[in-house]
Amino acid sequence: MIINILRVFYICVAILFFGCEHEKPSVKATLARSLIRNVAKNLEQRYQLRFIGFSESADKAYYNKIGLRFSTYRILRKEEGREILIESAEHLMNEINSNTDLQPYLNPYPFTAANVEVVIFVHKQDESSVYYPNIAVFAAWSERVEYKTKIEEVKYGYYTEEEESYEEALKIVRSQN
Repeated sequence: MIINILRVFYICVAILFFGCEHEKPSVKATLARSLIRNVAKNLEQRYQLRFIGFSESADKAYYNKIGLRFSTYRILRKEEGREILIESAEHLMNEINSNTDLQPYLNPYPFTAANVEVVIFVHKQDESSVYYPNIAVFAAWSERVEYKTKIEEVKYGYYTEEEESYEEALKIVRSQN
């Protein structure tokens, strides 16, 4: 009995010391995540957003996508949400492409609208969900811009989904400014 307890103890100690070893992040990851933090902080301040996460798509050598996820606690009209989304995606793309240290780790280079993602989840000030006709999700990814609404009766999924090309959205935003 004591031998079994000691055996379990030694196994736990071995797992603690050898099983919890973490690799240092790669140079590529360190550079990308520093850039992500800086861009997210800038966008948070500029557009009253809250950074909630990021996405990456990469192999051992190269990044091929980088994305940001935000929440906002105010209703956005479609025009305002589109502008924030496009300006955020353009800012992220410009920061990625102008970072000479990160460039060797990008494939393709330069990054385009196909390689960046920005998603904004909309909530009321009390942090509750927003429902149709208000837009709950603004998303720019894979050269598309999407606007999604929810209804209370449907717990999962979306009530309406509208889509336009990134280029269309970019033209609309530029024509309004």
